[in-house]
Amino acid sequence: MRRSSGWSRGLPALLLIVVALAATAACTEEGLTGVDGQEPPGQAADAVSVSLPVDQLPIWRDTTYTGFAAIGDSPFLLTADQPPLQSRSLFRIDNVPDSIGGQAVDSTGDMYLRVVADTARSVFSGDSATLELYSLSRDFVADEATWEQASEGTPWDSAGGDLADRLADLRFRFGAAADTASSDTLRVPFRGDPDSLITAWADSGGVPPLALLTRGEGNRMVIRQVAIELDARNADMDSVERIVAASSASTFIHDPDLPPAGQDLRAGGLPSSRFYFAFRPPDSIDGVPIRGAQVNRAELVFHPVADPGSPFRPPVILSALPTRLLADPFVYGARTPIGDPVSAPNTQSGIVALDPDSLAAGRPLTIRVTDLVQSWASAPADSIDQFAVGLRPIPDGQDLGFWDFGSVEAAEGMRPELRILITPPTDFTLP
Repeated sequence: MRRSSGWSRGLPALLLIVVALAATAACTEEGLTGVDGQEPPGQAADAVSVSLPVDQLPIWRDTTYTGFAAIGDSPFLLTADQPPLQSRSLFRIDNVPDSIGGQAVDSTGDMYLRVVADTARSVFSGDSATLELYSLSRDFVADEATWEQASEGTPWDSAGGDLADRLADLRFRFGAAADTASSDTLRVPFRGDPDSLITAWADSGGVPPLALLTRGEGNRMVIRQVAIELDARNADMDSVERIVAASSASTFIHDPDLPPAGQDLRAGGLPSSRFYFAFRPPDSIDGVPIRGAQVNRAELVFHPVADPGSPFRPPVILSALPTRLLADPFVYGARTPIGDPVSAPNTQSGIVALDPDSLAAGRPLTIRVTDLVQSWASAPADSIDQFAVGLRPIPDGQDLGFWDFGSVEAAEGMRPELRILITPPTDFTLP
């Protein structure tokens, strides 16, 4: 976690007031609309557009917080052989039913591992790939396991998990594999008689645990679900019943580790990161009052830093929600409570899109804060100390990928900016 330095200072003596501001490309919305301001404000409803870096605001603080969702909490698993990324999915099967219709299972038939892939986020190189399922000789703790350790303080004998027996495998190509039940589902047959494995799971609560691997360089599979399918019958039944047992205590481990955010503002990744900021608008800019003005549009602009590249560039557009924070996020203590979404253009939900292609091209992320700045402009002096806002992925932990943005500590030109288009009070005259 990083805390940036805060800013609390007066405004510079002179700021350039831009009469017509060109539309600025952004991830989710158009930039400020230019308005002809040849006549002095107060004689007509002319608008003035200004842009200033946040270090020139009376108050600005920003930071990244990490850990809102761990890998074990994510709604997906990941297996990959996609240099530099290596990843394996770990899970247990501890709930195989031992009875059918109130009668004990007498015999079992074929057993399969059912794998449901998220094909939109998966990447496959070449004509085919191979899934391999192994038992693990060492148990793991889902929220502590990493590429190097099975649990906190307990390293693997071999990095990436202590693989024991190969239990199942399948060479496949989506849409062409004989064992493909649908366009995104694979059924991987177990080798040999599954009875001893099922008995071990039942007696030990899912031990030995399992590890699922992808073989074939360039392949990366995002998995929505894994489960066991088993054909079974009891002594009093002539027909075979299909038993399905979902996985439990699932997680995935990967190498390399997620790089730290450092001084940047981060959204996304696993563990999941959000960035928070607090600000106060100025009372006036270069003699033009904001107090009492009509705020036509106000937005905060965040500049993307370099493309994180493989394997941490998001494969799809990520969703994020700018949200009011109901307490000071820079005070240590209980988790900051979250309020209503901050308004966003052309949406009712307020959700903004983090488009990796747009961000890689250098187009900034803009967060509309018109309502906040208008409430400041309309309020009595000293009645509002600051506004606090957080940008959080929706949902947290939706992907291993992330994007970083310049903070107040970034180099000039990469710091966030506040852009405002205002119509000054009608009784205002140029100084």
